Amino acid sequence: MTLSTKILQRLLLATGILLCVFYLGVLAFRQASARMSVRGFETTRRTLASQPPRPVRVALPSTDVNFRSWAAARISAYKESLTGRFPPAIGVVRAPRLGIEVPLFEGTDELVLNRGVGRVGGTARPGEAGNMAIAGHRDGFFRGLKNISVGDPVTLDTGATLDTYVVDQITIVDKEDVSVLAQTREPVMTLITCYPFYYAGDAPRRYIVRCALKERRPHHAPAPSDVAQLSGGM
Repeated sequence: MTLSTKILQRLLLATGILLCVFYLGVLAFRQASARMSVRGFETTRRTLASQPPRPVRVALPSTDVNFRSWAAARISAYKESLTGRFPPAIGVVRAPRLGIEVPLFEGTDELVLNRGVGRVGGTARPGEAGNMAIAGHRDGFFRGLKNISVGDPVTLDTGATLDTYVVDQITIVDKEDVSVLAQTREPVMTLITCYPFYYAGDAPRRYIVRCALKERRPHHAPAPSDVAQLSGGM
């Protein structure tokens, strides 16, 4: 083995080590930032719990994102969106069984949907009666909806209230079908994403998850189980 070959091998080895260290550093920074952001939201919520309930807008710069099932292009788009300026999130949507935890913003433009999910304009707002429609990308935050089932809980945390919904209907419609946005008398949340989930290109259909409100609880109010314990009940 010549001297030049040995030098080349050492340079390649050193480069590989540096790349690994850089990757691990970026990964650790992303995870730490995400955890800090979620903790920031929880701190805001606890502060609000000591105050009378009122409409609020909750700032949530980031969530602890699991990219495992995301498309590579969507991961890149999400990271680019972090450099943009956003108004505060109006809540956090969580589907615990599916591992979904995503900030909810107003609007459905591409930048918003790369950053989180968006409330469809013209539909009910958090806390209002009627149909609140929420859109998200099938290859990003809403990828997990492919595994959702009727009866699954989905929560909306606005900072002032924790709304618990239960999935009562899952349908697939053509993308031109806007009947899913129609208003209702009862409070419901409609989650919308493109379908099929792994379709290449502009998907022709929409995957619709309708959720009925089960409970709306102010954050400052104790849970029913806590009330029972305080009163000596079981």
